[in-house]
Amino acid sequence: MGVLSGSEMLFYGGLAAMACSVLGAAVSGAAFRSAGKRLKEILEREYGKCLR
Repeated sequence: MGVLSGSEMLFYGGLAAMACSVLGAAVSGAAFRSAGKRLKEILEREYGKCLR
């Protein structure tokens, strides 16, 4: 396997950066969803059900 050219490095580096951002978005989305569920339970326990 040879050395990658400059344009190949940019291409594969961009793919790696996009993959990391997708992974980070999935992790943060799961964390926010979990925190939101806990917060909703706490607020319902303290203030009762939502009137909507």
